[in-house]
Amino acid sequence: MNPNEDFRSPESDSPIYSINCGDPDAVLQICPERPHCSSQAAGWDGLILKEHHQPAHTTPVHKFTHHVLILSPLDNVFEVEYQLGELSFQGPYGHGELMIIPAHTPQQCQWHQAVSFLSLSLEPQFFETAAYDLTQVNRFELLPNIAVQDRLIYDIGTALRQELNTLEFTDHLYIDSLVTALSIHLMKRYCTQVPRLKDSSDQGLPPALLNRALEYINDHLDQNLKLVDLAQEVGMSRYYFSRLFKKSMGVAPHQYAIKQRIKKAKGLLRQTNTPIAMIARQCGFTNPSHLSKYFRQLTGVTPKAFRDQYR
Repeated sequence: MNPNEDFRSPESDSPIYSINCGDPDAVLQICPERPHCSSQAAGWDGLILKEHHQPAHTTPVHKFTHHVLILSPLDNVFEVEYQLGELSFQGPYGHGELMIIPAHTPQQCQWHQAVSFLSLSLEPQFFETAAYDLTQVNRFELLPNIAVQDRLIYDIGTALRQELNTLEFTDHLYIDSLVTALSIHLMKRYCTQVPRLKDSSDQGLPPALLNRALEYINDHLDQNLKLVDLAQEVGMSRYYFSRLFKKSMGVAPHQYAIKQRIKKAKGLLRQTNTPIAMIARQCGFTNPSHLSKYFRQLTGVTPKAFRDQYR
């Protein structure tokens, strides 16, 4: 449909396109252009990020198979007309505002100029599993919202987009932590009821389980750790494990893993003549620049400068 065609309510008798967010070409049923980039090839669990650049357009009435968040850019505003279920909106949209679109909710959108936005698509089963693991409630209903300001969601989306830019490496433990934080936030703020998360006590993980988790991380620093593997090691869901681990250690699992990788790298830089590229691989980094990024963040110097101090 071109931007001058009639804008109809999703409740009309017009056909409704079902858009499978897991199909890379499905967006062409409702938009003229494919996404500029997508996380699908990166193999993220439970979430697909896409960056869109679209010309002026009116979509047909459609619904998504996933829960979808549409994030507008901070530095741009565009006029939009939007019908989402029983909600409607017409006016300027931007400055980081977002749309929350529950799966299978009829919708239609129209914009009269070129637009850019991010979409985050959450698998409903992934979201419902997170809800049950954390609350023991079988079902939550995500509520539709239009033009919401939510800085936490915007920051998570931005962090995910930045990770996608790191094409040579996917830090699955970091991605898993961001997706878990996003799921918990959506449950707390945008569901039909505010869930009461399971009591995780002030002590966090029992000492034996904490030691097992720490040992697993330290034994696998050269590998691309996943939150689900850590959780399975101690017999918990990834969501519950994340909360208890942070309560015990004061940092999220991915933050602890980075600190331990840098600690290992420092030891190798001090005590061996191993090439920095090999040290990077031995510590779970893809290449020297990937190691240098985190090394400088935590120590203030490059790996080479650190090694030179001990020569």
